[in-house]
Amino acid sequence: MLQLTMSRLFFYVPFLYLYHTRQRSLRKLLSWALVYLIPACMLALMQGGFSLRTLAAVVLGAVLIYDFYETGYIQNDTETIKREKAPSMRLQPDELAYYERNTELIYGWRLLLGAPLAVGLILLVPHPCPFVVAALSILVVYQFYNSVRSRWNLYLYVLLITLRYCTPQLLFIEQLDPALLAASFFAYPLANILERASFPKFRIGFMQRLIGGKEGIPAFRIRYYAVLLVITAAIALFDDGFDLRICLLFAYYLVVRILFRLLNAPGKGMFIYYK
Repeated sequence: MLQLTMSRLFFYVPFLYLYHTRQRSLRKLLSWALVYLIPACMLALMQGGFSLRTLAAVVLGAVLIYDFYETGYIQNDTETIKREKAPSMRLQPDELAYYERNTELIYGWRLLLGAPLAVGLILLVPHPCPFVVAALSILVVYQFYNSVRSRWNLYLYVLLITLRYCTPQLLFIEQLDPALLAASFFAYPLANILERASFPKFRIGFMQRLIGGKEGIPAFRIRYYAVLLVITAAIALFDDGFDLRICLLFAYYLVVRILFRLLNAPGKGMFIYYK
C-alpha cells in the first residue's frame, strides 16, 4: 500500500530532497541557484545555443541529474549513516521510519522517473546518449562514495561534483566547445574540491593552510576567481581568438563571491553552498 503524504513528497520529487535536507532556507537556496544551477544551465545553453528547444532540454537534463543525485543523497542519509559512529542526521526519526517502510518504492520511483525524462531528451536533442550515460554514472559513483569513509571519498567527490556541474553541456555534444567545458571545471568543481580538501577530516595540512579553515573560505573564493580572471583576461589580450565567455564566467563568479562576502556579517555564518 502506498504510504505517501504531502510531507513525504521530498523522497520522490527532484529538488525537494535537496531543499529539505541541505538548504532549508531561502538564503541557502538562492546561493545554490547562483553558484550552481544558473551557471551550469547557462553554460549548457552557450554550448547548444539559445532557443526554446535547447532550454527545454537543459531543464529536463537538470531534473534528470538531480533525480539521480538525490538518490545518492537518500542512500547516504539512510544507509551510510548505519555504518558511521557519529553520522550527520539530516532526516527525522519518523522520516527514517517512512524510508524503511518504503525503501523499494522510493528507489524504484527515482529510477523509473529517469525513463520519461530520457525520452523527452531523445525528442529534443539529436545525440542524448553521452548525457544520459554521464547522468547514470552518478548512480554508479555514488555507490562507491557511500560505501567508503576515507580519503578515497575526496577522489570520488571529484567525479561527483564534475558530473553534476559539467554534464548538462554534453546534451549538445555536436556543438561542444572543449575550451568552455574545461573552463567550467575550473569555475566550480575545482574550487569546490579545493575547499573540501581543506576540511580537517581529510588531514591535508597544506590545503588547510592555503584556505585557512572554514572561516577562510570566503576570502579564498575571491582570491581564486580573481586569479582566474586575471589570467584569462591576460590571455585574451594577446590572443584574439580566445573565448571571452570564459572571462565572463570567472567574472560572474568573482562578483557573486564578493557580494556573498559583503552580505555576511562577521560571526553570522556564511552565505555559501558547499555541495
